[in-house]
Amino acid sequence: MNLQSAIDWRSKSKLFVSLAAKPGKTGETFYKTLFDHHSIDAEYVACVCTDLAQDMQLVRRHCAGASITMPFKRTAAHFVDTTVSPVAGAITPINTVVNRNGILTAYNCDYLGLADVATQNFKGLHVVILGDGAMSENARLLCKDATITQASRRSHTWQLRNTQCDVLINTTSVGMNSADSPVDYINANTVIDCVIGNTELLRKANPIGAKTISGAEIYIAQFSHQFKYYTNQEPDRLVVAAVAKQLFSYV
Repeated sequence: MNLQSAIDWRSKSKLFVSLAAKPGKTGETFYKTLFDHHSIDAEYVACVCTDLAQDMQLVRRHCAGASITMPFKRTAAHFVDTTVSPVAGAITPINTVVNRNGILTAYNCDYLGLADVATQNFKGLHVVILGDGAMSENARLLCKDATITQASRRSHTWQLRNTQCDVLINTTSVGMNSADSPVDYINANTVIDCVIGNTELLRKANPIGAKTISGAEIYIAQFSHQFKYYTNQEPDRLVVAAVAKQLFSYV
């Protein structure tokens, strides 16, 4: 469904949407359940976006908020009025837009969620970050006091992905729809996989005793921040956990 159709078919007083090249249903399930539980007269619709500038104009005129997903997390900031950085002075990607009387304010709940679950002190550690997309920027910011090696195909440094390190953070999509792993073997004490799913990377890390953080954990944490920005209230954590267990069987 595109955004104009979501607007035309809306049935609640407030419409929240996601804008994505390839929209999924995870957000719709979380938001429908939580809106119903909290008796909030709102709906959330995942929309395919082919023209970001046009859709952001529609968000400004018709929507209470928008979740920005790949590949728009960097460019969407050009279409908002204010960006609130999760770290003072840092320019980061955005994934959440709130419409307050026609004024669009952007937030980075991806970073907040990642910081919530990856709580260790990275100072002095060696961190390998896989990928160079928007989520890799969040990882670099979180690990700013660490020694960072970044491996990506686009920068022709993918051969560094198996470098021995303290922490391995996968921000690529490898493993999302396949049994592939972005690394040949686990060479880290902690593995953080931003991909949602019981990925091959996590399956490799668990048997050797590495500490693991899954994409589902990051998603749940960022969802809680986003829900609060949208509604000015905390989501019921027990309900969030129940939905997560339904959608993410490995959680």
